[in-house]
Amino acid sequence: MFEHHRLLDSGARTRGVVIDKHVTSRSPTALTTASYILSVRVRFDDGSVNEFQSDRLQVDTVGQLCPGDTVPVRYDSDAHSKMVVDTEALVAARAEALDRGA
Repeated sequence: MFEHHRLLDSGARTRGVVIDKHVTSRSPTALTTASYILSVRVRFDDGSVNEFQSDRLQVDTVGQLCPGDTVPVRYDSDAHSKMVVDTEALVAARAEALDRGA
């Protein structure tokens, strides 16, 4: 977990594409997705491509994401295999969208 926090605090920024989504729980009342794990593909400037799975994401925190969506990613510039979805950026973007009424 330390690595996750380190990457969120000081990792380099890029964007990735959601390539798969695994629903991990559903809302018991509405039968809608409550949480999920994403598979994300990142293409780096040097042409290399890496894929990783996110930690569990909560719909009520980051919103609904689907394959084909672009997400913010933080990574270790010395080891491209160390990547996380930038949940802080997702939360901020969702709050901004809600403020705009989107």
